Amino acid sequence: MPLIMLEQNIQATHAALRADADLKINHQPAPENEIILLQLENQNEMITKILKDLKKRNSLMVVQYCNEKRTHSEKQKMKT
Repeated sequence: MPLIMLEQNIQATHAALRADADLKINHQPAPENEIILLQLENQNEMITKILKDLKKRNSLMVVQYCNEKRTHSEKQKMKT
């Protein structure tokens, strides 16, 4: 009986050591992760610039539409 308990303790110790080693490896930042983070940051900057540009274009289009509508309305008034 004591031999079985000793074997179980040895196996538990080895399992704990393997788990600790795996944990240390998993917590180390991989170079691929850094590359991916840089790419995501770059994409985020690009998307932000695109959104700003779209908002600016949308504002210009609204102004242009309002001007055209006003001009059209003024022309209609002049006809009557």
